[in-house]
Amino acid sequence: MNREMIECTELTNRTVHSLKILDDPRYGREVHIEFTDGTMFTVTLQVQTAVEAKHYREIGGELEVLREYREVTAKG
Repeated sequence: MNREMIECTELTNRTVHSLKILDDPRYGREVHIEFTDGTMFTVTLQVQTAVEAKHYREIGGELEVLREYREVTAKG
């Protein structure tokens, strides 16, 4: 997901009963909101490590990328 903002319009005008921040080693840090109407909403925050690599050559001062590699791994 490459968005700067996620808007959750279905949560507008709901009354919050409780809000908890949980630290779960398996899934990451989580914000858990319970509403007075019995519904719940969670946001999981994950740290990711990315490895990027390029195979390229220079031709006349310009780079020609032959292949790019990218691997993303989540860390709890």
